[in-house]
Amino acid sequence: MIHVTHDDWGDDPSASGMGEMIRLLESMLNGMELDLVLDGIVSLAERQAKGARCLISLADTPARRLRLSSSPHVPLELILELEDLPFGEEGGGFGLVAERGQVVAASDVEHDHSWRAVSDTLLAAGIHSVLAYPVLGQGKEVVAVVSLLFKDKHVSRSNEQILLRRVARLVHLAIRSDHKFRHLQESEQLYRTVVESLAVPAFILRGDRFCYVNPAMETLVGYTATEMQDHVAWEWIESADRQQARADLIGVQRGEVNQVHHAYRFHTKQGEDVSVDLQIRPVRFHNAPAALAIGTV
Repeated sequence: MIHVTHDDWGDDPSASGMGEMIRLLESMLNGMELDLVLDGIVSLAERQAKGARCLISLADTPARRLRLSSSPHVPLELILELEDLPFGEEGGGFGLVAERGQVVAASDVEHDHSWRAVSDTLLAAGIHSVLAYPVLGQGKEVVAVVSLLFKDKHVSRSNEQILLRRVARLVHLAIRSDHKFRHLQESEQLYRTVVESLAVPAFILRGDRFCYVNPAMETLVGYTATEMQDHVAWEWIESADRQQARADLIGVQRGEVNQVHHAYRFHTKQGEDVSVDLQIRPVRFHNAPAALAIGTV
């Protein structure tokens, strides 16, 4: 769960900035693509830092490169020059932030040694001052760099640094959320692939409904997965076994038992009952507790 506090955005928790931030957090929790979430964060930051342009570059640590991820309002020519920068001095101030994990700012990029590698590019786009801030992962490694670009020459103000700190926090949450959803999607696809490939009946149950039924289970009972998903799971089990099946399948999902090995009689479309010896284990499916059941007849 993500908790929003007064300090997360703006001085007034009722301000429009707070409302926008909450909508962004909801987008993350609903699995919106990372690029779209980052675009929203950039737009929000630019509305707070009037006149500035915001960049978000993601760190490719194994390659020691910064990949420009979001800059919807920056000229294309500048994007092409900044879309792939090395860590360290060769990446200018952006690369130094990635390498050191510290803020790097310039009130005048033309005369600041830290920005020499990219100063011509920035000046050609009319950018004269920059404030770049690291986004740190849980292990304090740099996972991204967020930057504000200004057309005028000025020393970064405290409110701009506070803004970038908060932007960095949002970017960190967005990256964590994206990794979480990628892992869930990969895990769920793995479950589906494994269960579907089994020659024995198997299904995944969440709550009291089937959320996946493999072809072998469909063949055994004579009903399609869609037909089975339209009814409470216990309705497919012979009445004498129903109470035990419900207790076992719900108990596994609640964590009351680690696994169950039991035989249940399932109704078939042919009007017969067939006994299936099920091994039931807890899994997570669509980010919720579920039960994976694999059986033999």
